[in-house]
Amino acid sequence: MTEKVLIDLCHCPDPQGLILELPTGVVYTTKAAGAACERPRAEGSYVPFAVPFALPALLVNAGAMGEGLDAKTADRVDDVLHARGTHLRLDRSRLAEAKEAWLPVFFRDDKEGHWTNCKGRKAILTWANSD
Repeated sequence: MTEKVLIDLCHCPDPQGLILELPTGVVYTTKAAGAACERPRAEGSYVPFAVPFALPALLVNAGAMGEGLDAKTADRVDDVLHARGTHLRLDRSRLAEAKEAWLPVFFRDDKEGHWTNCKGRKAILTWANSD
């Protein structure tokens, strides 16, 4: 059995992006959850993606440092994603996994410019941790 490749996004100059969750044999990790410095992992394909500017500050201010998100913060995250014109939404079934620099999302439709056949596809929205 071949071991999966592990790529640490902490070593990227600008780790903003989406990890499309697919069975690729490549696993991505990064530091997340602020000072807690958790190391979540997701298998898939990494795509650079401009993270809405307000998201990192919103999650730091909400104290999203490893315990997941509450419904009020989840609503605010979706408001930011919607206001920025993305077709991503927070995956409410995975709120316990959500934290600063690691947000489980899904595509609500396929109208994201160059995104095709992504409706319903799960992904992780990630960026540089605040630690």
